[in-house]
Amino acid sequence: MNHQQRFSLEGKVALVTGSTKGLGRAMALALGQAGAKVAINYCHDESKAQATLQQFQEAGCTGMNEIGGSVNSVNGSVEIGAESSIRRDLGLVNGTIKVLGAQIDGDVSIRNGKIEIKGNSVVAGDLRIEHTSDWSDKKKALHIYLQDQAIVKGNIVVEDPGRAVLLHLSGDAKVEGHTEHVTLAED
Repeated sequence: MNHQQRFSLEGKVALVTGSTKGLGRAMALALGQAGAKVAINYCHDESKAQATLQQFQEAGCTGMNEIGGSVNSVNGSVEIGAESSIRRDLGLVNGTIKVLGAQIDGDVSIRNGKIEIKGNSVVAGDLRIEHTSDWSDKKKALHIYLQDQAIVKGNIVVEDPGRAVLLHLSGDAKVEGHTEHVTLAED
């Protein structure tokens, strides 16, 4: 058995934060060359993410089209593009979650930041606004933007009812479940 067979990551999914430059990019490429599907994660520069994805494809690796597990991040931005599918949960502590034409079969949860769901995106689970013990964060409203034909099939669950949560709906977007403790924003 050679070293490539011993360290095969075939059928596995890898998420390397900061995978668009430097050491993160090198690690993500090595994981891809070992057979893993690699989710390209970036914070500020989408063009670097696109360049990284192109480099993956040129090397015969599979960049992220589908994530089989949960995606979780502490800070920054998580963007799930069109044709992507997440079969479990998507979570972020601080930052922005953008879902642009994707299918998410689990819940989307966030503590501080905002959620943008656009295009023909479908969230099969709940949108969860997690409890925060930091009182200063309670003064800031958390914004949820549902646009175009986006659908949330579950509920919007606010774990801290003292927290201001504003729901912005436009186009044919809708929430099929309950929206207790959520204020409909007038844009």
